[in-house]
Amino acid sequence: MNDFYKIANEILQIPEENLSWEERLNELVKFRAYLKEDYDSYNDDYLSFLEKIGSENDLEEKYILEYDFKKEVLSKDYDLDGLNYLLVNILFKYKLAIEDYNEYVNLLKEKHDVELKADWEKILSEKDLDLLEALSLLTFLQRSDYWDYEHMPLSYAIFDGTVDNILESIEGHIDEENIEFLNIFVK
Repeated sequence: MNDFYKIANEILQIPEENLSWEERLNELVKFRAYLKEDYDSYNDDYLSFLEKIGSENDLEEKYILEYDFKKEVLSKDYDLDGLNYLLVNILFKYKLAIEDYNEYVNLLKEKHDVELKADWEKILSEKDLDLLEALSLLTFLQRSDYWDYEHMPLSYAIFDGTVDNILESIEGHIDEENIEFLNIFVK
């Protein structure tokens, strides 16, 4: 298993360069390999806990189980915390954090007519977001990370595959048209 903290600190030491959008986005896409490595290491405790949460029909009990899972399992996961740190470093080092992310996230909510939490989760599982939508969602998840067990959005989004879905969208949209769009809208 990689030491994700070490990798993140090595990234911070790389001298500032004028990388193209494509080069910067590809650095973010490389992060998917680290996610895959982490997913492959999940043990039975993780999987059985998730299965138990998924099979619970009582909504209140489901939230309690999810809270306990975040508190007892995810908050103590060194690798997950390291992945979180690495992703944040990649976003900022390669200037991929979108400053106006809330505006784009709100447009995305309007586009998908989001009213309920379940609708929001549906957007987060989309695999066909454009670059601006995907980068805005990553920034939104990173910035709304309260580090309490109830929320923990970025850590949980890394764990549950949401970040991988967003990265899959990014990987599928690294083309001239989308990059030109980023050049226009991202300062």
